[in-house]
Amino acid sequence: MKNYYSILEIDKNASEEDIKRSYRKLAMEHHPDKGGDKNLFQEIQEAYETLSDPNKKQQYDHRNLGGNGNGNGIPFNFPFFSFNFNNSSNKKFKRENHIHNINISMNDVYNGLTKTFKISKNSKCLKCHQICELCNGDGNITKHIRLGPITQIINEKCLQCNGYGQTRSNNINCNNCNSSGIISIQQLVEINIPRGVEENKTYVFESWGEQPQNKNELPGDLFVIVKINNDTPFERRGLDLIYKTKLSLRELIIGKNITIPHFNGSSFDIHTRGFGIINPNKQYTIFNKGLRDISNNQGNLHLHFVIDFPNRNLNQEEIDILTNAFNKINL
Repeated sequence: MKNYYSILEIDKNASEEDIKRSYRKLAMEHHPDKGGDKNLFQEIQEAYETLSDPNKKQQYDHRNLGGNGNGNGIPFNFPFFSFNFNNSSNKKFKRENHIHNINISMNDVYNGLTKTFKISKNSKCLKCHQICELCNGDGNITKHIRLGPITQIINEKCLQCNGYGQTRSNNINCNNCNSSGIISIQQLVEINIPRGVEENKTYVFESWGEQPQNKNELPGDLFVIVKINNDTPFERRGLDLIYKTKLSLRELIIGKNITIPHFNGSSFDIHTRGFGIINPNKQYTIFNKGLRDISNNQGNLHLHFVIDFPNRNLNQEEIDILTNAFNKINL
């Protein structure tokens, strides 16, 4: 038997909030779209479905940890001579999760933004479904059988609705769903993406995925994944940015004025003379010109200069001129 507490990395006394927090963390870490193991992701889903439902959690603890004070998990109450046999299945199956990728620019990462989009999900057609009259929508039928001084209570699956709690009407010409029993629902989603968001940041909207078709199913979740289109000349490292530019051998020594593009259509100028003679093996830092995050922390801009050396040899006259010049300025 799987240990759901170990799978969610919590102990058996964890609160509902602890269970939810751990599930969200692990679901994002091990999601198949982010390279995670599909089987482990399914186990995480299964563990959360069980431990987040108080009734399922109690049954799970009873079976695996021993419960109700008798230590063996047998649901018999001998003082009252009552036996409870449950022949129906209480396991609920989670419907399909929806995954939606949001594409944003580096300018969006710098500023943050609110993104609105539509999703489609399938739901049952309410015009075609009605509550089962036999079980009153419960999906189970309870029977009491007297055996002398003992009462046996048996819960059985309702055969009229097959345990779903609802039945399809005989209206085969439903205009609402074209008689399929399923309709497509359009839902508007709004998400606030903060400044400094990272690539593949995942937001989970619980129960916003595929909707249940019967009482034995749970709604799926919606996973929104941020994809960043780096349309800038920068390389990103956290909140820091790296900008590479070329210098000629002449500019390496005497300097060059450089215009660096920035965000929101802006730019700024620097002159390399402020760094002295450029060392191509060194990065030069301009503070507080990187990305910002939600806490208003700001990274730095690091300049990396690539030297474009001339592809020719110097003659003796040129060597003498340069030698005299270097001697004059003590280089």
